[in-house]
Amino acid sequence: MNWTTKGVAALATGTTLFCGMGTVTAMALTSHHGTAPAAAAAPARTATPPAAVTPPAPKTTVPAPTKTIYVTPPAPQALPPQPVAPAAPVQPQFTSSIAVVSQYYQDITDRNYSAAWSLGGSNLSGGVGYDAWVAGYGTTASITLYSQSDWGSGKVTSYLSALQSDGTTRTYYGTYYVSNGVITSASIAQTS
Repeated sequence: MNWTTKGVAALATGTTLFCGMGTVTAMALTSHHGTAPAAAAAPARTATPPAAVTPPAPKTTVPAPTKTIYVTPPAPQALPPQPVAPAAPVQPQFTSSIAVVSQYYQDITDRNYSAAWSLGGSNLSGGVGYDAWVAGYGTTASITLYSQSDWGSGKVTSYLSALQSDGTTRTYYGTYYVSNGVITSASIAQTS
């Protein structure tokens, strides 16, 4: 038996497949002694590569986002208003006698009359009461104080200049006595 073909031949149940350059051709071969095989030509087909198979995406579990909750405490309640003139003297804040006298006049300049009253205004009012004492400073715009003290004695000697709302200035000279952070008495005279 003598078979000649171009390409690679494979024999399978009497059919030969020739493969070359992307085409497949089928031929039926018959074998006869001394005769060449007869080929039955089948139409040429182009081999199509198999379609790409995409595997399914793996299932992933995404955790739900967490929420942070902040709890705000309730707002504090407002305090009731304080009385204008304190009923009892405020605890002393100053250890220096000069600091007490300086703060007394600074409170008057700042129109914080209740604080000045607590630092000794009640002792310097001459018994006229809080409202009359405050009215006595009605035309005072500011007070500048120059003081000296005998250390540890509670005695403060001061010279002060009081600028009035009409632009004039009044000057005073006096001695203040301080005990436990409060002016207890004074001897003051107007000099101009």
